[in-house]
Amino acid sequence: MDYSNMLSTANTHLTEQQKSLDRLAQFAETCSLLGEDFRTDLAEDDVHAAYSAALEVAVAMQNLMQVPASDRQKASADSEDSGLVSAKYDAPAGAFTVRINITPPLKKRASSTRFLTALCPEVTQKLLAILPKNFVLYDAAHVIYVHHFAADLHATVPYFDNDNVAIKGLLDAIVPYICVDDAAQFCDNHYLSQPDHHAYTELIVIPKNNLLQWATCRPDLDFCKELSTKI
Repeated sequence: MDYSNMLSTANTHLTEQQKSLDRLAQFAETCSLLGEDFRTDLAEDDVHAAYSAALEVAVAMQNLMQVPASDRQKASADSEDSGLVSAKYDAPAGAFTVRINITPPLKKRASSTRFLTALCPEVTQKLLAILPKNFVLYDAAHVIYVHHFAADLHATVPYFDNDNVAIKGLLDAIVPYICVDDAAQFCDNHYLSQPDHHAYTELIVIPKNNLLQWATCRPDLDFCKELSTKI
């Protein structure tokens, strides 16, 4: 059975559902600006249900294709895994980057919960696989959540709620393994929207003293371009 092709097909369906959600959100925003009453409840429920179903298929296919844990541990810490989730560690800057090749649903709690159930175990597993031996938790860090969005679908930067259940769940799956605590005295939190060719999510944790050093290595992010001018 061609599991690779099945996974690719499932991911394609998932991407299409994300685009549908983006278009609905943009249409609803336009109606609001024009003072028109547009009910998207039923349509949005349908899309979220399809999103959840596609997500489950994609995760199931990926699980079937996974290599044994012993082989996964041998992978280079600098390499990015294929599939829905990847993680890497930049030793010079001390930066951890977890990438999820989809964006979390931000409107429906049920979809957010399904997203976390499907992906958080994989997120934590990938992170632990690259965690350096005898790693000491950071007591001063920047935690950067980057919402990459498909620029061709939006005339303006899309709104997303950083108090969302899915985003909080992703933070909980990552930050405790890197930082002493996620409280304000230990972590500065940044929530960014970044125009891109397609939608995906990044979560980066980096020591506070290394922020500018790390920024020079990420010219693709507008946030880093602004920081680099300060060097």
